[in-house]
Amino acid sequence: MTRLGSLTAIGLLLASPWAMAGTIAVDDTAGRDRFLQQLGGGLDAYRAQSSDHFARVDVAGRSSLQWYNPIEDRNGLYGSVNRTAEETQWAKSNLRVYDLYERLGGNAIDLRQVYQHRNGRFYVALDSVGGQWFDSSANAQGFMLKMLIQRSIELPAAVRDAVAALGDNDLETVVATARDALLGNRVFVARGTTTTITLSGGDYSGAGSTPHLQGPDKIVIENAQRTASDRITATLRVPADTPLGAGKLLVFGTGSSMTALDTFEIFVTDGSGAVGAPADDHAATTGSATALATGTVAAGRIGDSGDVDLFRITTSGGAVSAASTGGSDVVATLEDGVGNVIARSDDDGTWYNFSISETLAAGTYYLRVSHCCEGTGDYAVTATFTP
Repeated sequence: MTRLGSLTAIGLLLASPWAMAGTIAVDDTAGRDRFLQQLGGGLDAYRAQSSDHFARVDVAGRSSLQWYNPIEDRNGLYGSVNRTAEETQWAKSNLRVYDLYERLGGNAIDLRQVYQHRNGRFYVALDSVGGQWFDSSANAQGFMLKMLIQRSIELPAAVRDAVAALGDNDLETVVATARDALLGNRVFVARGTTTTITLSGGDYSGAGSTPHLQGPDKIVIENAQRTASDRITATLRVPADTPLGAGKLLVFGTGSSMTALDTFEIFVTDGSGAVGAPADDHAATTGSATALATGTVAAGRIGDSGDVDLFRITTSGGAVSAASTGGSDVVATLEDGVGNVIARSDDDGTWYNFSISETLAAGTYYLRVSHCCEGTGDYAVTATFTP
């Protein structure tokens, strides 16, 4: 079936907002370590431009007002005329607040930010949200970070809730609270790594023995297995060109490609490793086709948009049936030994799975499986032969 958008996009639209009953863990900590390293670097940069000298900015009651939209102009503050060295330092320190927000994984906030200091007090405001005066720059900047986090659509609700419940406005306390909430509500994976993931705590009894997992763009998910009614394991391969930032991992049951059983938060960080292309599980040539025996289940994966899996069927004559299961939208053609198409199936099975039934003469035939829409994903195929 030809569809607009990918399975990922459809799953994101239809996944229940009350999903995510389970928890997710990864064996490789490279992504988590990289996230903490980058966040720590942002705090170091903030500390380098934040000190008690702000109290010396005021001269004879002078008021310094600064504003900027980080989407349009992040550096315009630096070149403003008639600015003292202390005022320039104050501007740079304010810019570091938005940098920390981005390092936490927040999406772009296209709202003007306002900073003012007068008579030893500090004011911050965000357009459409409002503002407040504080006795210290750290509390003013922490309050600005709180406002940014509350406007984010990328940060998990648990992070927004934790920060909203925080009585302290000190910037470093706000960062630590958001960091801890993030570590408890998403996993981090680094580009160029391969790791084992474990999903646990949810009810995956409807996922079948081979559940289908759909992850963020470019991430390859292999060997997904339901090891218990409340546990799934799989291998995650994160290529070097995987988009950075937040994404979703969706769990689908066998035969269902529309409604996710569970949803998890994944955040991709940069990394220095390199992950090669996954090995082809089934060849595309008749000489190397995988034998498909009656009554057995053959697991497969369409690894890229051009991947084709070929299965060999040998029969002494009679009725032959072949069908797929899983959450991937696969199509199949049944061909004779010289490539003539006997039958083709797209969505004739459950949901987007194929199903073919034909009466054949004795001989060798081939089942050619591919994705309908240049996508990727796991599937399983079974065949039955009746003389």
